[in-house]
Amino acid sequence: MQNNILMPGDSAGNYDKKWTETFDLKFVILWFILFLILYKDQFVNLKEFWSAMILFPPIMTLSEAFAPHSMDTPIMMLIGFSLLFGICYIF
Repeated sequence: MQNNILMPGDSAGNYDKKWTETFDLKFVILWFILFLILYKDQFVNLKEFWSAMILFPPIMTLSEAFAPHSMDTPIMMLIGFSLLFGICYIF
């Protein structure tokens, strides 16, 4: 069974014991963090901002890892929106 977060081998199909992170996952997390930093003034208080900064990367990583391949984008958008909506209304 293949791990969805880490993929073995390279694109040519050479499966050695080395595991590498996918480029997509790094790219998605980087853009979400940059988005949060750019819009930090939109949060009501710093508690909302820091809770989003701490919770967003692992939750988005897990949602990308466990979503079916054809549903990655819609599931990540739904979970990301729900997380930010929940953070803004809880705090």
